[in-house]
Amino acid sequence: MGRVTRLAVACGGTGGHLYPGIAVVGAFRASGSDIEVLFVGTAGGMEARLIPEKGFQFAAVSASGFVGKGMGAPLSALWRVSRGFFEARRLLRRFSPHLVIGVGGYVSVPVILASVFLRIPRVILEPNARPGLANRLLAPFCSLIVVAFEGSRRYLRSRGVRVLGIPVRSEILAVRREAKGHLTLLVLGGSQGAQAINRTLVAALPLLEPLKERLMIIHQTGNKDFEWVQSAYRAAAPRARVQPFIDDMASVYAQADLVVGRSGAGTLGELTALGLPSILIPFPHAAGHQEDNAREVERAGGARVLLQSELSPEKLAGAVMELLSDPERLSRMGEAAGRLGKPRAAEEIVEACKGLLEP
Repeated sequence: MGRVTRLAVACGGTGGHLYPGIAVVGAFRASGSDIEVLFVGTAGGMEARLIPEKGFQFAAVSASGFVGKGMGAPLSALWRVSRGFFEARRLLRRFSPHLVIGVGGYVSVPVILASVFLRIPRVILEPNARPGLANRLLAPFCSLIVVAFEGSRRYLRSRGVRVLGIPVRSEILAVRREAKGHLTLLVLGGSQGAQAINRTLVAALPLLEPLKERLMIIHQTGNKDFEWVQSAYRAAAPRARVQPFIDDMASVYAQADLVVGRSGAGTLGELTALGLPSILIPFPHAAGHQEDNAREVERAGGARVLLQSELSPEKLAGAVMELLSDPERLSRMGEAAGRLGKPRAAEEIVEACKGLLEP
């Protein structure tokens, strides 16, 4: 039996950060490597529930963001990052990983900093078209920085940048589109929901009446909006499946003809890997990252972008009606999205990581 490779994976906050990390771990195992994995996140994030449910070790450290939290945010975030650094250093010393992988979210900062201090090889996955401040600052201290878009290179001061794409879980890549006698609109507000999308889509339901007889809507609402959105669908009486969170994304992707959602990097990695056409509504408070991501797919022809500042029930319903009523256009958009996809991203990332582990 060969040496067990210990991996520490720092990720948290949203599914867009968690699932790429899970995809990389899955690809490590599929490659035949004998690995032991510790996921590091925050105690209050969805990772604290989801990671143990999937059978992985999990530990929490302190972390928070600098953006959009008021005047005291920078000082509070600095304090949490400092405390998180010492917590992460203790964790890493105890676990003694051979490699640390930062997949995004605030928690990556103290963990990557601790790995620099302990001289553990480290990798950053930066799936956004415009890298965040933390990854721009940390990049010079990392041997490998994986990005999804060629244009991301100009933001990163490192010779270790490689364009390998966004890792996607094997169960998503195995999706095969289902033949069915109706159209399916999949509405995704992200793992935490999106109130603007929920409200606008519900208000647009009467405008989708011409498609009612052949339209099925699957709507992920997030926990906060679930009850009132579900009630609104019952009153409007379209065929619909409303859930606060969808664990089995593979099954709904298999049914989807068109996706409405945010443009987080994890979601776009999945949509492009599967060649799914979409209407993207970037989250406006993500420092421009989501709009940059969405515009990359739109320029390639795989999506239509609607900015939240300009969003209305009429515009959203009009876009949905226009696309679902034109199968040939939907097909072209799907093909364009698929050309951006990198279904082997996880495997190629693992190969690059193994290069850092070789003596």
